[in-house]
Amino acid sequence: MNNYSKLENNLEKLYLNKINDNIDQYIDLINKNKKNFIDALYEYPEGQVSFKDENAKLSLIRIAGFPYNKTFEDFDLPYQAFQRDF
Repeated sequence: MNNYSKLENNLEKLYLNKINDNIDQYIDLINKNKKNFIDALYEYPEGQVSFKDENAKLSLIRIAGFPYNKTFEDFDLPYQAFQRDF
């Protein structure tokens, strides 16, 4: 088994799926000298971190028992401003 396969297996065992999905892209960027190794190594796990943060946020919303995730765009601000005037 080569090191590439071992790396993929280790990432899978650690549940780093977003990193595992993008591994080929980062290898190509490094090989084509479009990114240096340190920059690629820094950016590489950023996708996984943001993915985990988003999942944690959604889990907290589900645990709180909200029926759905309401965003700022979901509010009818002119209607609510009208109701406050009375």
